[in-house]
Amino acid sequence: MSSTPYGSLVKLTLRLPLIASCFMMLWMGGVSFALAVIMIGLFTDPSAHSYFLILVPIGMLLFGYLLTLFGFKSESNPSITFFQELLEHQKELADNDTDLT
Repeated sequence: MSSTPYGSLVKLTLRLPLIASCFMMLWMGGVSFALAVIMIGLFTDPSAHSYFLILVPIGMLLFGYLLTLFGFKSESNPSITFFQELLEHQKELADNDTDLT
């Protein structure tokens, strides 16, 4: 919170819970490792013809990213709206108190 010439400035920092961050790091790390192993295998033995296998870890990485992004945004956007409405209501109350005196 800080004061500005136009009023108070409130900054909120919303973060993913620590357990969710740790889980996603482990999951994304494991899937990235699997992707690297598949890519190395395809480069060392091009006759394997298993190029569709590379789509599985890429799809899992994309799914994990989108799951985290949309899951977090679906929770953070209502919270931001709630705090904005709460602070607007507080401002209106303060303005009304000022008008009465």
